[in-house]
Amino acid sequence: MKDLDVEGAALREGDVEDAVCGVVPARVARFEDTQALGRLLGAAREAGLTVTPRGGGTALGWGAPPCSVDLLVDTRALLDRAQRRRPGGGGGRGHPGGRTPTGLGRGRTAPVP
Repeated sequence: MKDLDVEGAALREGDVEDAVCGVVPARVARFEDTQALGRLLGAAREAGLTVTPRGGGTALGWGAPPCSVDLLVDTRALLDRAQRRRPGGGGGRGHPGGRTPTGLGRGRTAPVP
């Protein structure tokens, strides 16, 4: 996957520890910042790769297994950065007080237009 060599992103081969619903990704990528993530996703799109994001890794078994995972994008660096910036460290991951950006609390859903 030479065409995925982008500045600010590190690639490695996927293994069983990275599996999504039992599907082992061909490659796993970590990135330094959102600009590197943008370059990585652009290169993946150009190469026609299937991309799956991974945050905390807590819901990778939900839903139907993907047909393939060419690239697993590890977003934990962004989550870790959001945790460090949050004063008081309270609430849900990334959102103070466990509230989503829409202002809905946990367990609530927004009406579908």
